[in-house]
Amino acid sequence: MEFRASTDKEMNALKSQVEQLKKKLEEEAEARKKEKEEWEKRNQAELKGLGVMKKNLEQHVEDLRRWQHYLDFDQESEIDFSGDVRPQILSDIKGTEFDSQLEVLAKKLGKENDDLENLLKIKETEKKAKKENDKKKKQRQKEQTK
Repeated sequence: MEFRASTDKEMNALKSQVEQLKKKLEEEAEARKKEKEEWEKRNQAELKGLGVMKKNLEQHVEDLRRWQHYLDFDQESEIDFSGDVRPQILSDIKGTEFDSQLEVLAKKLGKENDDLENLLKIKETEKKAKKENDKKKKQRQKEQTK
């Protein structure tokens, strides 16, 4: 009787331990599942972000190639190319979530794209005006030689 009582007690203790271990295992499995979901969500956001950044960088490269020959570095320019904006950008996004960082960077990159586009339009207008002035100048010279 005493032996049976002690084995029943041990069996109940072992069952309790098994239940606790099962509970911990389920909690761990749930935690791993949540981690995996968060990792997949972050991975998707990063991939989406990389796509956006890739598109904007490609646009910048295209813009640079397009307007590069319009810049005349012998003349005074209103644009300051010497400033280092990276520290300011890094301080703007420091401590924020990836999605927020991506949004801030995308906005800044979009603004830069707009600025480059405006610069290109200004330079194209200047080039056209210069061509017209040169054409008028040649015509005046031609008329004067007659």
